[in-house]
Amino acid sequence: RAIDQQRMESFVTQLAGLGSRVTGYPGCARAARLVEQNFRGLGLDVSIEKFNVLVPMPRPDAKGRPAVLTAAGREFEILPLWPNLVQMPKTPPAGLSGRLIYAGKGELQSFNGQDVTDSIVMLDFDCGREWFNAPLLGAKAVLFIEPLETIRGEAEQKFLSMPVNIPRFWIPKATSDLLLATAAQQGRVDVNIRCDIDWQKVEGENILGRLRGTDPRLQKQQVVIQAYYDSIAVTPTLAPGAE
Repeated sequence: RAIDQQRMESFVTQLAGLGSRVTGYPGCARAARLVEQNFRGLGLDVSIEKFNVLVPMPRPDAKGRPAVLTAAGREFEILPLWPNLVQMPKTPPAGLSGRLIYAGKGELQSFNGQDVTDSIVMLDFDCGREWFNAPLLGAKAVLFIEPLETIRGEAEQKFLSMPVNIPRFWIPKATSDLLLATAAQQGRVDVNIRCDIDWQKVEGENILGRLRGTDPRLQKQQVVIQAYYDSIAVTPTLAPGAE
């Protein structure tokens, strides 16, 4: 009877509204304070353990964008994907430039008739591991189009457990539609991608709330209930979580 589903859903919604909750990001710090406040409000004995951890952290441009795509004289915000092991989706200071091509689900036949060498390839996000055909054929970078819906397995296939230098980015659906329309009208669109991202040592927190037992025989025993308040996603700068 003490479990209130509506209150729980409200709290999850509140957490998801704090911004990206990857450890070390501002949204995670806000969530930590929220958890700590609730623990104290319940009358728990609260302590905090701090630890250091490395996380992928972009250096935003002057407008706060973690990555920028320039095409036809306009700039669009895109998002860097999770690193390939230790290799970040980082570009040179001048960026990566190339002709933009679209190859659907990334199957080899989707590249027929297209000059892939030194291009920037745009693919549907839900393409499994077929995306790897783009760099194998000589693409400089891969853009994954924001899907209407997807699953965790698809996201996990967009980064590798090997330190392969293949810059990969998430592009909003509205931006991809505009670029495809421009390419259809002009016959060619050249783009430039800039992203400065690296590993950064940040401070994480374990928040412990202790409720002491009253039974003299059992009070020295401990029952541990553990949950995470941070979050993770294929896009570290967009990881609001939903749990």
